[in-house]
Amino acid sequence: MEKFSIKNVLFYAFLSFGILEILFAISDGYYLLIFIRGIQGLIAPAALTGIMSYIAQNSPSGEVGQNIGRYVGVTIIGGFIARFLSGLFTDIFGWRFFFFALGISLLMLAFAIQKISQDGSINSIKPTLHDAKEVFKIKHNFYICASIFFVFFSFQAILSFVPFYMMSLGETKILAVQKRA
Repeated sequence: MEKFSIKNVLFYAFLSFGILEILFAISDGYYLLIFIRGIQGLIAPAALTGIMSYIAQNSPSGEVGQNIGRYVGVTIIGGFIARFLSGLFTDIFGWRFFFFALGISLLMLAFAIQKISQDGSINSIKPTLHDAKEVFKIKHNFYICASIFFVFFSFQAILSFVPFYMMSLGETKILAVQKRA
């Protein structure tokens, strides 16, 4: 992030997300939807890294860890609330509504980012592959990182699988009722 303006990275990431969400809401083809999600998956690391870099740049040196922790906590809460609201709005307005509303919100956020200041600078030391190996040689660090990876992998797998399973349960019940009739 030190080679690019964090403000510009965030602006273009959220602008892209907003446009892609609106395209997602108006798209009909399954493969197009998957393609849009793939592009968003490529943009997400830039946005997340930009946000954390901005927090690191603009936090007092003793509060960087605390502020990153707050960001992670708010992200988790926001993710839950977004999933809840998307489910609620999908039942009321259909699946496209939430993606369209999210797209408009992201576009507004992109232009709001233009108003933030870009203060501070990071005097960072670039880690090397050797540094990462040294961190993972400490068993405690390795176990923590492996646990986090498997928890998030399981979480994502379950959240990706559950909607299809729930739909199949509904289809099974519909077929059972039709057979009885």
